Amino acid sequence: MDLQYSQEYEDFREEVKTFLAESWPLQGDDAQLPLGEQGSLFRDRAIARGYLARSIPRQYGGSEQDADVLKATIIGEEFARVRAPGELRGLFWYAAYAWDDLPDECERAAAHAKAHLCDRFMAIARDAVELHGGIGFTWECDVQFWFKRAMFDRTFLGGPAVHRERAAALGGW
Repeated sequence: MDLQYSQEYEDFREEVKTFLAESWPLQGDDAQLPLGEQGSLFRDRAIARGYLARSIPRQYGGSEQDADVLKATIIGEEFARVRAPGELRGLFWYAAYAWDDLPDECERAAAHAKAHLCDRFMAIARDAVELHGGIGFTWECDVQFWFKRAMFDRTFLGGPAVHRERAAALGGW
């Protein structure tokens, strides 16, 4: 079984790497901005290039790209490799920051992080099973373990709907 990306996807990976080498970390005057503004500026540039908010229409602030699981995987891998701000990284770090420094906000931040990250983990596990040809082939490379772990993590201590409702209640909604 050949598990290599095709040349089209390898070319796309090089395109993403080039963008990241030029754009992250920020250089010059942009590097002097506060960290939150640096992240926003980088995200705006990544959305303009079509690397983030891929499925969101342009009129709502997205980049309106065709759904392509492999391209999304490559983007996620490369952004993680250079520790660039991605779509969900901020939730995790903000929850950790709130736990240390914002005791009034930490419970709500943790609820948001659990809800969104568990949804994303489940989507990644589902995509992995689909990319490996369904459940029959996942026994060969342990994808089935990650799928089971994602299902457990999604429901442990309450599913995403419970945590979104909890976050809304904590926010006074």
